[in-house]
Amino acid sequence: LGKIRSAVGSAQLLMSQKFQQFYWLCQQNLDPSAMPRPTSQDLAGFWDLLQLSIDDVTVKFDQLQQIKNNNWRPVDSPEKKV
Repeated sequence: LGKIRSAVGSAQLLMSQKFQQFYWLCQQNLDPSAMPRPTSQDLAGFWDLLQLSIDDVTVKFDQLQQIKNNNWRPVDSPEKKV
């Protein structure tokens, strides 16, 4: 249940806040009177951070899919050999 809440919460945060913040930064970038006006590099940097969050949410939902495919039992992760 904790993994489900974590995945859903992360996705909701991403959609409701981080994408909205990126949208606002894009709008500010297009407004010549905005102070401070975000640069294209600022937008690219913020997008890179968003991409990390997107990747994290994707991994969480992929893990949930694996658990679901295993009849909702935890999936044993292979141990790494040293």
